[in-house]
Amino acid sequence: MLIGVPSEIKDNEARVGLIPSSVQELVHHGHQVMVQSGADNATLPFVLALADHGWREALRRDPYLLNGLNVCDGRITCEPVAKAQDLSYTPAQTLLDIGRG
Repeated sequence: MLIGVPSEIKDNEARVGLIPSSVQELVHHGHQVMVQSGADNATLPFVLALADHGWREALRRDPYLLNGLNVCDGRITCEPVAKAQDLSYTPAQTLLDIGRG
């Protein structure tokens, strides 16, 4: 299914209707996501990278996007969160390397 995401039309509004994790989920389930050109949003480049390359490749290409990953495949990839909750920590890069196969 092709899903279109329009830019916001309200004055002084910069959001779009999907956050990057929603795009990731839709693409994971086989949908194609298109964001309207000119949508003014700080997360738009991340949304487009996830939509264009899939989440693993987008995270491999962009260290800022990778840094924003907190949980992956049920594992905590944010060290401060893992420590605060006294849970095990798995570096995000480790999970990306596993997915290369």
